Amino acid sequence: MIQIVTVVNNHRLFNDTIGSNRFMNVHPVHMYDNTHDNVGIAKRYNDFIRTKMPSDSWLVFCHQDFAFREDVTETFARLDRNVIYGPTGTGPTKQLVCIAAFSRYGIERFRIGFYDRTKKLGQIVQRTAQKNQKKGRFLRKPTVVDTVDCCCLIVHSDLIRRYGLTFDEQLDWHLYAEDFCLNARYLHQVLTKAVQLECVHLSSGKVDDEFDAALLHLKRKYRTGFFSTTCYDGYWRF
Repeated sequence: MIQIVTVVNNHRLFNDTIGSNRFMNVHPVHMYDNTHDNVGIAKRYNDFIRTKMPSDSWLVFCHQDFAFREDVTETFARLDRNVIYGPTGTGPTKQLVCIAAFSRYGIERFRIGFYDRTKKLGQIVQRTAQKNQKKGRFLRKPTVVDTVDCCCLIVHSDLIRRYGLTFDEQLDWHLYAEDFCLNARYLHQVLTKAVQLECVHLSSGKVDDEFDAALLHLKRKYRTGFFSTTCYDGYWRF
């Protein structure tokens, strides 16, 4: 079974992407109404885990403006229940980088070498009022990443119960899915993978002061290692 969990403050948007979508509403949809009490998304997701989570189910924690555009049932049936998934995520890759610093006397500093940089894996359609484009590398098979984007995190209920996984409630609006992946990896050696799905996300996110505070929280929490997110390249070092 597949269960959809989402938090809604715009019912027209929710109906366009999930409520009237035959690839979404064919599954049970658990909708948290945030139009009156603007409760943090991590708190809403944890409430579902504590009070509503069924057994033997794939859980899709997604934004109200996210939608599958294909029947995902058969794909989910082939997935490993011991792994966390998402349609798009990031991990490190080696890239050849050349750096030169110039002055009026010529080149003062020159470095060339292979450095870790973030790559985005899993191609999704990202649609905004200004543009409609595909983001991320198309995948032939699920691929290990550091984290998946908050727009959609997929995890089996059995894995959550086995390790007591929850979302960090200090992360109300940003990076709670990314933290979920990192926490599972650091504490329980659970892998996260991007899986190719035909889907659309109707926004590009917002990097604001709240995002910066959430990112600082993650950097302090996982200070022992590098990590990346779709909005943060933690491997860019010289």
